[in-house]
Amino acid sequence: MSPVIKRFGFLFFLFFSGCGGGTETIQQTSVGIKIVIAQPLHQKVLGAPAPSGISTVTLDITASGMVAISKSISVAAGDIPVTILDVPSGPSRSFTATALNSSGTPQFRGSTTVNLNGGFQTVVITLSLAGGTLDTSFGNNGIATATFGTSGDVALVTAFQPDGKVIAAGFVGSPTSSSDFVVVRYSATGSVDTTFGTGGRVTTAFTTIDLPAAIAIQSDGKIVVVGAAATSTTVSDFAIARYTSAGVLDTTFDGDGKVTTDFSGRTDAATAVLIQPDGKIVLGGSSVSSTGNKDFALARYNSDGSLDATFGSGGIVTTDIEPIFGDAVTRLILQGSSIIAVGSSNNSSGDKDFALARYTSAGVLDTTFGSSGKTKTDFGTNGDGATTVAFFSDGRLLVAGTSSTLVSSIPTSSDFAMARYSADGILDASFGTSGKVTTSINVLDAITSVVFQSDGKIVAAGSAGATLLSSDFALARYSADGALDTNFGTGGKVTTDVSTTLDSAMSLSIQSDGKIAPSGFSSSGTSLALARYNP
Repeated sequence: MSPVIKRFGFLFFLFFSGCGGGTETIQQTSVGIKIVIAQPLHQKVLGAPAPSGISTVTLDITASGMVAISKSISVAAGDIPVTILDVPSGPSRSFTATALNSSGTPQFRGSTTVNLNGGFQTVVITLSLAGGTLDTSFGNNGIATATFGTSGDVALVTAFQPDGKVIAAGFVGSPTSSSDFVVVRYSATGSVDTTFGTGGRVTTAFTTIDLPAAIAIQSDGKIVVVGAAATSTTVSDFAIARYTSAGVLDTTFDGDGKVTTDFSGRTDAATAVLIQPDGKIVLGGSSVSSTGNKDFALARYNSDGSLDATFGSGGIVTTDIEPIFGDAVTRLILQGSSIIAVGSSNNSSGDKDFALARYTSAGVLDTTFGSSGKTKTDFGTNGDGATTVAFFSDGRLLVAGTSSTLVSSIPTSSDFAMARYSADGILDASFGTSGKVTTSINVLDAITSVVFQSDGKIVAAGSAGATLLSSDFALARYSADGALDTNFGTGGKVTTDVSTTLDSAMSLSIQSDGKIAPSGFSSSGTSLALARYNP
């Protein structure tokens, strides 16, 4: 076979024959299977299993009004034996075949629909690489890792530049006694970009304990990193640093590239950042008031780093979602000129729920959104929190995060959680079950990022683990109505063990070729981790 063939796949030949007569007769079907894997010229040999690596092929035949037929075909030494099936004739018979490796993970998948009219017929099912399989042409069998910064650096968050390069931010030092921001840039393939900062790395000190939490890339390529700058474990301010594309603090931003903002004299922390089209920078997070309430907190800055006095009160806004300690913003998104903040809030029973609020461009709570400007959603557990948000093409909101059971504030179980809202913050009951979807992958699961594919499907990424000290990259794909896409991974879910400790995807992009590319950290934050999956 020519090496320039550009399509991978299995060819399944199913031959149908029977005794004619009648409008719905049982046909005697002879199944012969031939496997062909062709590789394009000069392509790296795939890590996906060769025929000998496939242990089972499942075959499902379905049609309206027909009892489904399922067959599991064992594969020995790469040979798939001929199988005899009886299939009722009729229109629109759907044939789906999936090739599994020895772990039961789908590697190749395909389907076709045919009309069975009696007599002798041939059905061909072409299997291609299954959605959710690692793209083994990338990195080391689909995964690339690189040490984060230097010894002692710990990565916390990542973000993609438009050119595919990855910005990772974390800290050096101790998060409880003395630490600084660390920012490192990597190529799209995971190697350190030595043109950034000093050898690919830049550190920034604000006060005593400085911890980053979010990254944004401006349209001019400048990099904004935000978090908290603390003088103790109970007193901290919003912290924002802006770097040039070369990894140098931008002195056009407040003179030295750094700004801190105090809301309350107590514990303030920025955990979200948004760049407006006019260049203004909006930060979101939390602020503990003098009464001990922890509220939604937002601040907006002009492009020179000064607070924007046209926003809120002197550039800052706080919102008490519930009069109970525990409101915090985790993500911001623009809706026209309005700003939507998503995060979590404790309710009157002390349970934590998804929380949303919408503000006008002047920083005033928009009372046309949800209930008096705010929306809360309870998933039925006591530890629900939103971490990310995206828009459907029709303007509806997809908010995602985790639904957890907490014992003494520590999660004992948690699931991927998503909710869909109208553009005005009303829960959309047509999504999932009464507007909500939860997905269990392991014991402790959390979404950190969601994106939409060009076909409208939802891809969620984050982590899934059995304990607080061990987790894997985790992805799930859903239809637009919230149903798991069973053509992705195993039952719509994929996990990838990058290291033996904590691994988590933190940001997610869909490449121009449709491949799914998360970035995050591995080895408990001491390494950057990139992965690439087939769509």
